[in-house]
Amino acid sequence: MKLKLTDRQTSVVVRLAIIGLTIALMICGYNIWKYLQPHTLSKPTRNITLVTTKYPIKRTQPATPAPVLSISVSKQITYRVPILMYHYIRIVTNPADRLGYNLSVTPQNFAAQVQWLTENGYQTFPLSDFCQGKISTKGKPIILTFDDGHNDAYTQALPVLQKYHQMGTFFIISHFLNRPQYLSTAQLAGLKAAGEELGDHTMDHVDLANESPTEQQKEIIGAEQSSPVFAYPSSKYTQTTEQLLAKDGFLCAVTEIPAIATNQSPLYQLPRVRIRGGETLSEFIAAVEGKI
Repeated sequence: MKLKLTDRQTSVVVRLAIIGLTIALMICGYNIWKYLQPHTLSKPTRNITLVTTKYPIKRTQPATPAPVLSISVSKQITYRVPILMYHYIRIVTNPADRLGYNLSVTPQNFAAQVQWLTENGYQTFPLSDFCQGKISTKGKPIILTFDDGHNDAYTQALPVLQKYHQMGTFFIISHFLNRPQYLSTAQLAGLKAAGEELGDHTMDHVDLANESPTEQQKEIIGAEQSSPVFAYPSSKYTQTTEQLLAKDGFLCAVTEIPAIATNQSPLYQLPRVRIRGGETLSEFIAAVEGKI
């Protein structure tokens, strides 16, 4: 027996079927979405910033619109800062003067070296900044030091440094000022006015290792310039010398130990990279990068 539906009844059945189908599709869609939800990649929440580091992280109060993380860097992190050692910036005309030749970088070579450093992202800093941990490690920090206070520091080195917006640390022998081939007091004032760092190299360039504590103290105190950094003459010193420097308020001292300094280096035994006369630019680059 066939049941005949009126048009009105047929219309009601169709509507109910559509409603039922719609509800079924919604339930099915929700279940599929719920099933897939754990497998989708969620976006990072606004309350967390992901930082990959092995150092301790201190969380601060979340800020709007993003949180702030303060990273406290451990003192055990080691970073390298080459401290270059120059003496003369000049041309040696006497071929028999081997010592003078080895200590002398020609003005042309010096200009090429500073140009290369600048073009390759190196930034010079005062030695005192390094000794106080004020150097940024994001770039390529480097320190240029000049021993003895020769007048070519003013006539040759300074113009190149200013051209490339770099700077140096100049160690002065105070009793050698105004001597032939050494800085005049006016030139020394010019270096200071230009923003160069002036450190100490004793009064008379004596062998401190062979001096009594009293004489060492006189040589150290009598040589004081504007920055509390020191260079041992000929790298000669004793433990007493280091103690006197610390007592007198010097931040650090450089030696002639051939190595690249790090923030773990002893502050009163800082190594340097000697830049020798006759080095090619390739040899200079290798020295700066610690490859020789």
